[in-house]
Amino acid sequence: MPVQVTITYFFEGSALDVDNMLKPIQDALIGIVLEDDKHVTDVRGAKRDLANAFIVKGMSRVMADGFISNGPFVHIKIDLAPDHKELP
Repeated sequence: MPVQVTITYFFEGSALDVDNMLKPIQDALIGIVLEDDKHVTDVRGAKRDLANAFIVKGMSRVMADGFISNGPFVHIKIDLAPDHKELP
């Protein structure tokens, strides 16, 4: 079943490059959340500075825990991949 992985790095100060953080995190999910990364067909990566204010719609408990941790955190969301017959 094809899946989409969305990884958002909430940081303080200097941040990693988005492309450099995606692969190690995606690999770490194998055997824990993903059976095999061959099922990942779509990946989205983002970084957000915690010094900013955010509007979050439908915040999950996991994301809320990240915000109240008072430090950098990574939020990972795994969804079914979008219809591959439709191009973005």
